[in-house]
Amino acid sequence: MNKKNMVLDKGTRYDNSQNTTRIVMLCDDSLMSRLFLSETFHICHQNKEFELVLRVNTSTQRNTHSPQVPKIINIIRLIKGNIGFKLLTEYFIEIINCQWRSRLLSKIPTHSPKDQNINSKSSISYIKSFSPDLILVMGCDQIISNTFLKQFPNKIVNFHWSLLPNHKGRGATLIPLLDGSKYTGVTYHTITKDLDGGDILDQHEFNLSNITKQSQLHFILIMTGIKSIRTFITKWHKKELTPTPQKTNDIKPITSKQLSKRYYLDPSLTAQQLVRRMQIMGYQIDPQSGLCITDLRISDFNQQNEFSSGEVISKSKKGIEIKVNSGSILIKSFLYLPTVLSVKLWEKKNISSKK
Repeated sequence: MNKKNMVLDKGTRYDNSQNTTRIVMLCDDSLMSRLFLSETFHICHQNKEFELVLRVNTSTQRNTHSPQVPKIINIIRLIKGNIGFKLLTEYFIEIINCQWRSRLLSKIPTHSPKDQNINSKSSISYIKSFSPDLILVMGCDQIISNTFLKQFPNKIVNFHWSLLPNHKGRGATLIPLLDGSKYTGVTYHTITKDLDGGDILDQHEFNLSNITKQSQLHFILIMTGIKSIRTFITKWHKKELTPTPQKTNDIKPITSKQLSKRYYLDPSLTAQQLVRRMQIMGYQIDPQSGLCITDLRISDFNQQNEFSSGEVISKSKKGIEIKVNSGSILIKSFLYLPTVLSVKLWEKKNISSKK
C-alpha cells in the first residue's frame, strides 16, 4: 500500500502527501471541550495546512470529590456574576457555532475506548494509525501514561487553565482569586510524568484586577482559550514555538480532594475570610446539612468566647449563627430561600441526618 495514502476508520481515506499538520484531540463530553473541538475544527476547515483527523473521547465514569450543586444555583450565580454583556454574547455565539458545526464534526472519526482507558494498547495503536503531528489534550481526567508518551514523542500538548507553574492541577477558576493573584491565563505545555510539569510552549495572560467572582473568571478563561487555539496551532505548524522549562517544579498540583475542601464552610477560617470566599464563589456548602449557603454575613454577636469553632450559637428568624475562628457568621439563606424557610430546611436536614 502506498505510504502516502492510509485507509483508516470505516473506509475513510486520509491523504498525508501534503505538508499538513494532522491533529488528534483528546477531550471529554463537557460543553467546554465541545466548544474547543468546534473551534479547532473551524480553524482546520478554513486552513488547508491543518487537519483535524481524530477525536478521542476521554470521558470516564469516575466519581469526583466535588460537591453536587443544584443547577439552579449555577444559573443564579451566572446571573449575579457580573459576566458582562459582551462576554456572554461571545460565549453564546460560540455555542451556536458549535451546534451549527455539529453535522460536519460528526464526519470526524471519534474513538471511545471500550474500557474508558486511553492508555490501552488498542487505543494507542488506533491513534497511531492516524500518524498525528499534534495531539492536543483539552479536558482529560486521565493521566497520560509513559507508554503513551513514548509512542508520540514531542507531539502531545496539554491545554491548562492557568499561567504555569502557578496553580497546577485542579481549581484554576477559583484558586487564583482565593490566593489574591494579580494575573492568570492559559498555558500550552508538553506533557511529562509530572502533572502539569512539562515545558511551556505558549501562554496568554490577563489581569485579575477587575475580576472578583469565580463565574467571571470561568467565562474569561474559556474565551481566552478559544481565541488562543488558532495562534497556537499556527505557531506549531510553522515551528515557531520554543519549549521553556518551568522555573520551578516545587509547586504541587491541587488534587480534586483538596479542591473540594474550598467549597465547604471551614470554621477554622475567620469570619472575614469566609465572607470573602462567599463573595468569590457565590456559595458555600454547609458541612452539617450538605445544603448550599447562598447568603452569608459577619455576625455582631459579642459572647463568642463561650463557644468553640463550628458550634451553632443560635437559630432564629434572623438566621443561623455559627462560631468561627476570630468571630462568628450568620447564615441568612440556603438555596436562595427566605431566611425563615432556610432555617426550617436546615433543622429538617440535621434531624434526618442524626437518624
